[in-house]
Amino acid sequence: MCLCVLMRGEGVLTQGDLARPVKTGEAAVVRGPEPFVFAHADAPRTEGGAAGSDETVLLTASYRLTGEVARRLVAVLPPMLVVADDHDCASMRGYLEAQLDACRPGRQVVLDRLLDWLLVCTLRDWFDRPEAVRPGWYLALSDPVVGPALRAVHADPARPWTLASLADAAHASRTTLARRFTELVGEPRLAENVMASAGLRSGVVRETRLDDARIRAARRVIDPVFLDTPLYRCEALEPGLGCAVSIKLETANPVRSFKGRGTEVVATLLAGGGSRSVVCASAGNLGQALAWSGRRRGLDVIVVASRAAPAAKLDRIRARDARLELVDGDFDMARERAAAIARYDGIRLVEDSLDIETCEGAATIGLELVDTAPSFDAVLIALGGGAMATGVGHVVKALAPEVEVICVQPLGAPAMTHSWRGRRVVTTESTDTIADGVAGRRPIPDVLDDLLLVADDAVLVKEASIIAGMRMLLDHAGLIVEPSAALGIAAILEDRDRFAGRHVATILCGSNVDVDAYHRWIGAVPPG
Repeated sequence: MCLCVLMRGEGVLTQGDLARPVKTGEAAVVRGPEPFVFAHADAPRTEGGAAGSDETVLLTASYRLTGEVARRLVAVLPPMLVVADDHDCASMRGYLEAQLDACRPGRQVVLDRLLDWLLVCTLRDWFDRPEAVRPGWYLALSDPVVGPALRAVHADPARPWTLASLADAAHASRTTLARRFTELVGEPRLAENVMASAGLRSGVVRETRLDDARIRAARRVIDPVFLDTPLYRCEALEPGLGCAVSIKLETANPVRSFKGRGTEVVATLLAGGGSRSVVCASAGNLGQALAWSGRRRGLDVIVVASRAAPAAKLDRIRARDARLELVDGDFDMARERAAAIARYDGIRLVEDSLDIETCEGAATIGLELVDTAPSFDAVLIALGGGAMATGVGHVVKALAPEVEVICVQPLGAPAMTHSWRGRRVVTTESTDTIADGVAGRRPIPDVLDDLLLVADDAVLVKEASIIAGMRMLLDHAGLIVEPSAALGIAAILEDRDRFAGRHVATILCGSNVDVDAYHRWIGAVPPG
């Protein structure tokens, strides 16, 4: 896009079949990328350049537009527009002209900023004209509902804004704000538009590490036994939760968790070349999955786990011919030991959530969610290292932006949630939760960056709610799940008003649970 300001004289701007006369004091914006020509009434001038005589002076400034905000702006502009002289800007144009001959330090910076200022004024004047198309997003800042929310974001762009906090800033309900935002902007996903608004200030809208094409390709290498897992509305749960609930059953596979989707992608790549040995740290589920996928492809798999991990998970890792090494301490200690083995032995280290294959394998769950009717209002995802949350969240944002992505973590293992809320990595000294599968203390920066772009909210739930969720799934759905899989139900139990009347999907991510501990938690009497 190019701004043209005629300081003295008059001429004609031509681009293809378009021609617009321009007089002293008028400004024009040429959308591009096609070239244009400025010509005096009698003699042509150079393309996009300034006239060389004393009678005519044309200033031009070119702008390379990138990102979603720029795309929306260009989409509503005509190929060429001319705005008449605005007397309010006359004194500033005089100052601009004086700077052309000034040889003082900072001259170019001053000229650039003045031209930026003129571009903004020119575009605002254009949108005030009756023939201009004024899109909803342009009007949003002055809207009595959306305007206060946008101004709040502009005033504090680093804050982890959610629909609830924006509604508070706008003194409106979440439903009213979301509906009004949709009417003005034309997109139902409020968080995406908030991000675009922040991008207007920085000039950049970040993207996640995940790639849509690779996610779809992952489905072709993942064993079908992990794909198209049951997804159904569980009406028996609904009276106790006060909302429509659909469950995605990621326990109905050989490793009883969603982790097999990611390890299938990893193992396929390893089997295709390079090292035939691989090591990972695991709270139990990743190790089982990597052992299963590795055995089918002839890989030598080493799993490092905490001695405190559930015995049932450790036994299943051994049963799949993986070499199991136990360490004192928690999962993060196991992660350090696995990294040391990889360095010493020169073998591949698989880091859950950091290795993009684990995220993109999990993202195939999102493909199956959004391809299913009816659509959901929200999806609740257990949050640990972040592979499932970032993977599923990425797909939902891309293909079903009207669905709210809510991550759920135990109050006793809050590191990733605190990091998401603070927009920086927050570590904790320890964890205290029965949900061992999500009990990390040290979030991975790259994963947090991805999560910040796809999650609408991150919430913490109490241990009692997790246990109540497990009990509900047993009593009303006949499902035995591990604590991590009940986090979504726990979130509904703790905030029924938020989900009342909505259709919520939650992913039951695993069922590898110690039987004695399970009976203890839910208060059931073990058989026999």
